[in-house]
Amino acid sequence: MIPPGPGEAPMTVYRSPSAFDIFDVAEVNHIGHYLQEVLDRQYLLADRSIANFIFQFAHTSHSAKSAMCLLSALHMNCMKKLSPTSDIHETSTEDMNLFYGRTKKALTEKVQFEQYDEGDAMASLHVVSSFLFTGGRGPWPFFLTIAMNWVEAKLRDPRYTHLEDILYRASESESFIIRTTMWFDVWASITQIRQPRFLNVYRQLFGNPRSYVVEADQGMNSPDILGGPSYLSMVPIVGCTNESFRAMAEIANLASWKETENEQSRLSIPTLVQRGLQIEEMYLPRLRPTVQEPTNEMEFRRKVVSDVFRASARVYLHTVLSKGYPSCPEIEDGVAETIECLKLVPPQEGMTTRAVVRSVVFSICICGCLTDRPDQQQFLLQRLESLGEEANVFGNCAEVKKLMQKVWAMREERKGMALCWKEIMQEGGSDILLLV
Repeated sequence: MIPPGPGEAPMTVYRSPSAFDIFDVAEVNHIGHYLQEVLDRQYLLADRSIANFIFQFAHTSHSAKSAMCLLSALHMNCMKKLSPTSDIHETSTEDMNLFYGRTKKALTEKVQFEQYDEGDAMASLHVVSSFLFTGGRGPWPFFLTIAMNWVEAKLRDPRYTHLEDILYRASESESFIIRTTMWFDVWASITQIRQPRFLNVYRQLFGNPRSYVVEADQGMNSPDILGGPSYLSMVPIVGCTNESFRAMAEIANLASWKETENEQSRLSIPTLVQRGLQIEEMYLPRLRPTVQEPTNEMEFRRKVVSDVFRASARVYLHTVLSKGYPSCPEIEDGVAETIECLKLVPPQEGMTTRAVVRSVVFSICICGCLTDRPDQQQFLLQRLESLGEEANVFGNCAEVKKLMQKVWAMREERKGMALCWKEIMQEGGSDILLLV
């Protein structure tokens, strides 16, 4: 394994006790717990410098402060279930309901007038995370829409003629919110089988990421080892290269187009295949060269995650082209490549394993649903189980395990039939499962 590199940007803003003076006792406990215990679980591959502006939102935004407390209360509650005798600050379901109610009320008031600010967008992303932390189901689309509305208004800033100029000149917090919202947009579009809301934006920004040249800042905007200017890169946020991100957006759009054409009884298979193979050729190369080898643990995690996304995107693409047949050669190949990438991280690596596995829940899920090989099924289950007991009560890994096992059982009953993993996923309840 690569030895840990230099420490990342320190979290300095909340170190001073006076920074907490404006909060009441409950808020101090919950915000402190969020910064120390939850933030790293929420944004596993982002630089620690994001804590500074996230904490500032607690001072400037009522909705963001309440949403931070909500995430903290959720985590406290889950940890108490695992270890009732621990010294974790006592919280309750009433606390969670209180903070959720405060956040939703504050945001709903803004919805009526469509006057969202940056703090509201951050609060909305926090609430989406709260649903992910409790299994991935719930009314998350309402909150994601608020964040997307703020991003859309930001991207329409009349002062700039090019989208890349907006991201280049955005503050660190604005850039983070924009890219994180884009990330959720694509995964929501996969889940909901719809065109990504910002597809045209992705086509403009990520059509040829390496064509842009910029002098990068430090911290979250430092150059990433996977190519492309940092202010346009998804890597420092979620570990996914722009090419793989663009591929996922295009595949989601293709899946939506296929469903619409099917409903209209006019689907052209040659057109479907042509479009799909074009996506693969342009954005999903088998071997993706890097600018340099990773030199520290965070870079290593991002490199593994990026390779897993690239390989599993090919699996996703070929389920759209060839349905859910595990014996399809392209699907078999993509599943095998994804597993080889995951094997680069030994399960005993602790923090690195947790960061990688939690970051690629979708990849594990789709590959698990698209393999009939017992050894591959067992490996993917073990990867999820390597996260420990906490993953069973905090996050959506338990839902993913149940989904994969349900698909395996149904395929055993319906030998030779293709199974749509997304349809089976939605059978789990009226709420759509968000796989992030």
